[in-house]
Amino acid sequence: MGAAAGDYHKPLPARSFLTRNYAIVAALLFYSAASLIIHGQVNRIQPGPYMDEIFHVPQCQKYCRGLYSEWDPKITTLPGTYIVTSTIMRVFNNLLESGDPCSTYNLRAFNLGVSAVNLILIYLIVRHYNPELSLTKCAFSALNIATFPVLYFFSFLYYTDSISTAFLLLMHYMFLRGRYGYSALAGGYSVFTRQTNIVWVLYHGINSILEVLTRTFGEKIFLYPLEYRKYLMGSSQPAKVKKSKRSKSSTKRPKPVKPVKPPFHLPSIPQIWRACGDDFGDRGCNYVLVGVSFLVFVIYNGSIVVGDKQAHQATLNFPQIGYFALIFGIFTSPFLLVRMKTVLKKMVYFPCNTLFFTGILTALIYYNSPVHPYILADNRHYTFYIWKRFYERAYWLRFVWIPFYMLVWVFIITAMGVQKVYLFTYVFCTCINIIPQLLMEFRYFIPGYLYARMTFRDPSWIELVLEFTLNVLINVATLYLFLHKPFKWPDSTDVQRFMW
Repeated sequence: MGAAAGDYHKPLPARSFLTRNYAIVAALLFYSAASLIIHGQVNRIQPGPYMDEIFHVPQCQKYCRGLYSEWDPKITTLPGTYIVTSTIMRVFNNLLESGDPCSTYNLRAFNLGVSAVNLILIYLIVRHYNPELSLTKCAFSALNIATFPVLYFFSFLYYTDSISTAFLLLMHYMFLRGRYGYSALAGGYSVFTRQTNIVWVLYHGINSILEVLTRTFGEKIFLYPLEYRKYLMGSSQPAKVKKSKRSKSSTKRPKPVKPVKPPFHLPSIPQIWRACGDDFGDRGCNYVLVGVSFLVFVIYNGSIVVGDKQAHQATLNFPQIGYFALIFGIFTSPFLLVRMKTVLKKMVYFPCNTLFFTGILTALIYYNSPVHPYILADNRHYTFYIWKRFYERAYWLRFVWIPFYMLVWVFIITAMGVQKVYLFTYVFCTCINIIPQLLMEFRYFIPGYLYARMTFRDPSWIELVLEFTLNVLINVATLYLFLHKPFKWPDSTDVQRFMW
């Protein structure tokens, strides 16, 4: 969402094409050059499919050959990724007359090209949230977001993340431009690449209605229950009776109670309904159609996942709220450190809220800390080592991180450049996106990270430079471990590699 309801469709300053795009062109050239070098190294050292690529690559190759009826039952996502990839790669094959358009090398190259498109979309969204920010800062900020280590790493493998993220970003950008039909269409296809993206379709659907209410009645409409209660309490307070000093039995006649005027216009429910109904067909109806279609799919399929349903059952995993905060806090630590004083002031200024939510989170972690067997068994992922060393070693260690979780969530709320009413939508959708996931998987946090980080207002140069440095160090470390520190399991001759 934008910083204000009126900012959504505010036109950007008119400039010449070169002046308007020089910064992002430079960022794109730098991103492409560095990524192509890494792409070459990845394919030289690991030329064959690795990890989930052993499912994704053969499935896409079947689609490239026109075998649309063949499906790997181990794949959990819908075939949106394979359809768009195979279609585009076959077109390029016809144009260039290359050998195998859907080789592992080419599929990874396609994913890398999509990641470059993501950089452009991120830049456009960042500019929309920061119309007064210099073009150089916008491009630098977009470059930092596009090199978010979890997302950037999977740009070099044929996973669903790059394409899924592309349609999520396109949905958000079209929403900001007021193209709700195209936004819902992009959101629908994002669900076709990864089913959990339905949460972010809901996010935009709710926000489209909130935008109508804000524009029609003002932001105070969302204080309706609280302010109306104050209004009723204020108008029903009885007058105080004072006794006369001369006589205990004589009393003054109480003054008549004056009705307290409401602090703002309180529209009736029919007024609110009419305000939404006038624009519903243009805004919310598009997202509702996607939601209804998804509901039909879930009922027909019997599950949100397509294959391997036994290992991917929905559950309640409330500690995911903390895991997300941990990852978000680490990768945005330059902003958190620079703005720490403001964040601490918020926590101190609202101590009751801080203590209340800390207690809630503590109780949730105490009574609900499920562990997916993959975390305990698969030592190729960083989550295996994080769980072993920081959570499983002692039960009380799970609670040590709670103050940091709270700190990061307050930081997110204070750093996002959106109106307060839209913060609830973001927190709500982020939670319902990650809580049903039993597996602690960092890739599940990508949409929540992007939608928050892209809204950061007025980043300073020190914050951007530190963020870029942090991303480079982490990306270099993770790619080095993946490429140059392989290992083998005792019961297997296959080479294993560390990854997110």
